[in-house]
Amino acid sequence: MSPFADPSQFVSRLLDSVCSSAVPPYDRAMARNLLAEHRLSDSRFRIFSAFAGDMANFDLIHRAIERYQKQEVRPLAIAGVKPAYARPENENNIMETPPEYVATVLNLTRLGEIYGEAWKSFRIPEFQMYEVTNPRDSQQVNDFLSGRLTIPAQRESFLQATLRGLRRYRKKIQRNIRPTWVAEWNSLRPFLDPNRPERWLRAVGVASDDPAWLAVFRYPVRRRGKQIQLFRPTQLDAGWYAHHFPSPPEATGGGGHTMYLLHPGEILPDPLGLVSEYLHIEIDLSIASWRAAGSLIGMARRAAGTLDEQRSHHWLLLQENYGKSQILGWMPTCP
Repeated sequence: MSPFADPSQFVSRLLDSVCSSAVPPYDRAMARNLLAEHRLSDSRFRIFSAFAGDMANFDLIHRAIERYQKQEVRPLAIAGVKPAYARPENENNIMETPPEYVATVLNLTRLGEIYGEAWKSFRIPEFQMYEVTNPRDSQQVNDFLSGRLTIPAQRESFLQATLRGLRRYRKKIQRNIRPTWVAEWNSLRPFLDPNRPERWLRAVGVASDDPAWLAVFRYPVRRRGKQIQLFRPTQLDAGWYAHHFPSPPEATGGGGHTMYLLHPGEILPDPLGLVSEYLHIEIDLSIASWRAAGSLIGMARRAAGTLDEQRSHHWLLLQENYGKSQILGWMPTCP
C-alpha cells in the first residue's frame, strides 16, 4: 500500500477527495498516482512528510513535491549529498538484477542554454554562430538545430560537438545533480521507427507540445568494469508530473513502466509491449552510444493526445499484462 493511502493519515482522505471526476484531469491524475505509489518506503515517506511540513490542502502537497524534486531529487552538487533516490530510505528500489542495456531519448531542443555556453565558455566552434536570444524559445533553438541536423551527413559531427558541450557544462557550470531517465533497450526498440521520431518521445512518456529534435542513445549498464546503479522510479522522483504512471505491485522483476502517450487514431506496434523504465545519476553520453542505438536523430513534430485518454489506455494495458483483478485491486478507477 502507498503510504499516501494510509487511512489513518489525513493526506489520504484529502487525496481521495481530489479523485472526483469534477476535478481537472492533471490534479486528479496526480492524486491517484500518489495513492497508488506503493514503492515509497515508510522511511522515505516520513522524511518527505517532515520536509513537506503542512499538507493541509492539495496546493500545499503540490508545492512540497515540486520543492522536494528541486532540492532533494536534484540536490546542489556543492551540498555533498546524494539524490533522494540514492539514499538509504530508497534502497528498496535499487535494481539488484538490472537489464544489460538501457536507452535514453535526449531532447536536443531543450539544451538551448548549454549551446550558448558551448561557445561563450568553452569555445566549441560549432556554436560560434549560435545567436538565440531566449534559450527557452523552442522555435529559435530549432531554427539553429535545423540548419545543422537536416542534412544527414552533418549530424554526427554536430552531435559530437553537442556531447562535448554537455560534458563540460556538467563538470564546470551545472549546479544540480540531475537524474537520467532510461528505458530497457529491448522494450523500447519496437517504438524506434526512424521515420516516426514523435513515437520515440511518446514511448518514454515525455509530453511535448512543441516540435523537438531528438537523439537516441543505447549503452550497457556495466561499463569499464563498473555498473551504473539503476533505481525503480517513484512519483517523488518524477515530481509534479502526471504523465508518469506508478507501477503495480505485480511488476516485481523490473523498474517502472512508461506510459505511452497515445495520439488519437494512432496505429501502434502489435503486440504492444510495456516499456520498462529506470533512473540513474547522470553520466556522460558518447557518440558510440548514439551509433549503438541506430544513429537515430529526428524531429518530433506532433503533440500527443489527452491525458485522460493516455492514462485509460495504459491502465487497460496493465490489466492485459498483469490481470484485471490485480490491477483493479491496486487502482480501481482510471483516469
